[in-house]
Amino acid sequence: MQDPIAALSAWWALVKPGGYMVIVVPDEELYEQGIWPSFFNREHISTFRLNKADGITPVSYDIAELCKVLPKAQVISAKIQDAGFNRELIFPSGQRPRRLRHPVKLAASIVKRIADFEAPIRVTFNKWLVRHGYPVDQTLGRALAQIEVILKKER
Repeated sequence: MQDPIAALSAWWALVKPGGYMVIVVPDEELYEQGIWPSFFNREHISTFRLNKADGITPVSYDIAELCKVLPKAQVISAKIQDAGFNRELIFPSGQRPRRLRHPVKLAASIVKRIADFEAPIRVTFNKWLVRHGYPVDQTLGRALAQIEVILKKER
């Protein structure tokens, strides 16, 4: 979104009274991991947080605050969805990330495809990557790193 405030307002205008809008955006702490510009998705030009005063990027928005100003909006729920996310794999703040080189990319590609019963191997390898300066995008697997907000437009 070039302008998250304008985008939400435009989408909200399309919702009929009594209707719902579901918003799902990446959580900046879990997805971006303090790395800006986005390491995992160059198309991310804004980041989002939930009920936090300060963001960790210069383009951070509190999605709850953005929703509060929408006319006749009732927040049904607002929550961070982090099922399957391992917080031990969050990239250390202040450290400069390294891009994966070919042999490490190949190993990462193989390890992320290991069956669930081999999860300890995958976690161990991901910890190794983070320790050696390589951020891990856990959403490539089954992990969630997002914020979900459900709004209802009052009649």
